[in-house]
Amino acid sequence: MIFEKGDLVMTNGLIWRKFVVLLAVFALLVAACGNDDDDGPVASEPDPPAVSDQASDGAAEEPTAPEETAGESEGTTDEGAETTGNAEQSTDPEETAVEEVSDVDPEGVLRRAVNLTEYGGLSFDPASMQAGQYQFTYPVTNSWVKYLPSGEIEMDLAESAEIVDATTIRVVLKPNLVFSDGESLTAQVAVDSIIRTTEAAAPGLRINGGLSLIESMDVVSDTEFVINLTAPVGGSWFKLLADAETTPVSPASMDGGDHARDVITAGPFKIDSYQEGSVVTLVKNDLYWDADNVRLNAIELVHTDGPTAVVNALRSGAADFATGPSLITPQELEALGDSVEGIAKQLPAAYLINGCFSEPSPVANVLVRQALNYATDRDELNELVYGGLSAPAWGMVPPGSAEYNPDLEGLYAYNPDRARELLAEAGYGDGLDLKIVTTTGDSQTISEVVQAQWSRVGIDLEIVPTTDLVGEWYLAAGANGDLNPVPLLRGLPDSFPRMFQTTAFANICDTTFPGIDECSSELVALTPGSDEYFERSKDCQAILIRDAVVGVMTVFVIQSIGINSEKLANVAYQIDPILQNQLDVTEVYVRVT
Repeated sequence: MIFEKGDLVMTNGLIWRKFVVLLAVFALLVAACGNDDDDGPVASEPDPPAVSDQASDGAAEEPTAPEETAGESEGTTDEGAETTGNAEQSTDPEETAVEEVSDVDPEGVLRRAVNLTEYGGLSFDPASMQAGQYQFTYPVTNSWVKYLPSGEIEMDLAESAEIVDATTIRVVLKPNLVFSDGESLTAQVAVDSIIRTTEAAAPGLRINGGLSLIESMDVVSDTEFVINLTAPVGGSWFKLLADAETTPVSPASMDGGDHARDVITAGPFKIDSYQEGSVVTLVKNDLYWDADNVRLNAIELVHTDGPTAVVNALRSGAADFATGPSLITPQELEALGDSVEGIAKQLPAAYLINGCFSEPSPVANVLVRQALNYATDRDELNELVYGGLSAPAWGMVPPGSAEYNPDLEGLYAYNPDRARELLAEAGYGDGLDLKIVTTTGDSQTISEVVQAQWSRVGIDLEIVPTTDLVGEWYLAAGANGDLNPVPLLRGLPDSFPRMFQTTAFANICDTTFPGIDECSSELVALTPGSDEYFERSKDCQAILIRDAVVGVMTVFVIQSIGINSEKLANVAYQIDPILQNQLDVTEVYVRVT
């Protein structure tokens, strides 16, 4: 197994020793807590309840609100490099020509493990896409731009895309674009597609706070359109140009029928066949603008419904690639075998223990929140939850990210004595009872670890499990508990308006924190990648973590990937809406055997 974080690489032996420690300690922890070791879904920060942006790979996110999980790139990547909203890709043939290699199998088929039964099956149509499904549809629904792990933005269907100002985005199409059915892709069709998707309000897309912010769109010419927003959030909104929200569909797919299985797009692949609950076959779209450089002949999405099945599929060769919290976790990576590479990628997304920060909850008291921070041993959390593959989260992004604020490093280093002092100062010298509402998976494991840690300073933490996080946490407004663990997978800047502003849906008790509303509004208006944006993002994190003490930052989320590295070559990734790495199918190819 390989751990990727910047230039750090950890090999099998070290990882194996770490997992032995992890399993031994974790077994004792589970026995003490009476919990099943569940590799289930992870809940993450929510959208407003009208529509949902839900968990990738079936992660347990509420059907109407929560955010995808470890399945929006926010201006940094796992390397923390800069992104910009004004990048352009050269169309010079010499610059875009594929590298000549001798081992490409022209008939190569890539097989990816996917759960094809969730939500009634996989929809490729933006008008009916369900939670987390966007990540499996990139070969068909690749849109105007791509976010890369390097932090760069690469043009795809767009010749150029730019943030004109905080409320205006301009997109210029590549010339002579066509859909896979041969119909012309014009600016007018692009606008019509976005309108169709907005009106359909599919639960798996970013509608509230996303497409709903479009005030109007202007068709300037056959190859140019302008998006006018109702709020100054251009820096945040720009990333929708990389995903299904703005994917253009052919006029033939805008007839009002159900096109979940046969939608026609202009992406690098098109749907060839769809066998319910079994396999979906995608074939290369020869009319794609860069088809000459696409070296896969076909992609098969193979139904696989859990970690054990995924491991077996990867080991047997039935699947070549898998990722997602309900499909593969760090614990499975060691079982993949010699020909299958297990990769653990640390994402620039911190796990936050969020809460109801209003009376009568004790965590309304900032001294209590400071005490919880000092009572949290982040190094121990890293070992017990991720086998040492993650790192303590002092801010919202790790060191090396352009948004990282070094002033927050070690701000709440583990100090149980200080935690006891603060609790006594807050009036809880004799102890404190709290409840934490959680789903299964990493969220529950984190809850169990801090339960043990906080007990050392006199805090009795009751774990309240739920399968309805929207109803029992987000809509309950503190009635069932004080706290909830949530990965900030929307990253910066989106986590601020989604999580921390006074009116944010995830701010379940509508607490007003001085400075956060103002900082959030400024941050989402700035161009990602600009010096001003990076400086302001550091300021906002300081207000959030040092001044307001909004919850407890713990460790960073780990994405697990299983890949047949003997079969696949030139493996490259693009970044999805929640910072995960997804295969860039325009780069990878199958080796001749």
